[in-house]
Amino acid sequence: MVGTASKSKVRLAVIAFTGFTQRELKQLKPRDILWDRSAVMAPAWHKGPGSSAQLLPVTQRGMQALKEFADLDCWAAFLTASLNRTFRRAYKRSVSQTGARMTFGIRLAVRCVDRLTTSSLSNN
Repeated sequence: MVGTASKSKVRLAVIAFTGFTQRELKQLKPRDILWDRSAVMAPAWHKGPGSSAQLLPVTQRGMQALKEFADLDCWAAFLTASLNRTFRRAYKRSVSQTGARMTFGIRLAVRCVDRLTTSSLSNN
């Protein structure tokens, strides 16, 4: 999946394909992944109303990302800033700012009738 073995890239892939938050990913332990059942034991959540630990199913693509996560030994704590930098760099490479503005403008145009508002919000 990832061309070069970057822990940040693999962590981002796990977040993308499993839906975990960065906090959940930081708490993930090897024993939490049930490889034979394609599931993960998500930790308890104490913020707000909270929730108890839950067994969550994971897609095949999510399990592949978790395998790379385990292979690279990504269990240690990591800095959120590092993940954010990696994500921003990847975004800049994959989508030009003009392309993003055009996509945003098209979505606005579909929902809005006012062309002036659409034009000013999409910087066109």
